[in-house]
Amino acid sequence: MELAAGDGGRVRGRALWFDGHPYSGWESHGSAVFSLSVSEYRRLASTVDRSLAAYRARDTDTDYICTDGDDSVTERVRRGSVVTLTGSCPYTAKELHPNGYIGAAMLSLACPYLLADDPDDLRLRRNCRRWRWIARAEGAPAS
Repeated sequence: MELAAGDGGRVRGRALWFDGHPYSGWESHGSAVFSLSVSEYRRLASTVDRSLAAYRARDTDTDYICTDGDDSVTERVRRGSVVTLTGSCPYTAKELHPNGYIGAAMLSLACPYLLADDPDDLRLRRNCRRWRWIARAEGAPAS
């Protein structure tokens, strides 16, 4: 998902779906355009900033093993400075990586617009419910 300042007090958003692998290439499976109010954007930016601040290095003295994929990356540009967080492996088996919360928060805001384009998509409905639940879940960075 990408977000950028728009016209008339709205923030433009674009969601894109890809399938593939970094070594074999990516195939686009669609996209959707939507907009957010400034208050929705600020709430999302706050979630992103809290999640980025909550990131801590993993304890190397653990029995928990996870191999990160390339499925999650957050890039936050603020006042000309770029902060990037990659990965999807949580700190422990009972946690969610900050990118999980960030992704869920972004996708849950896009859901009303995506569902309006395809209200009969049961898979999208199920995913939207899951993203909203994760975005509100206990253990998520405080709202």
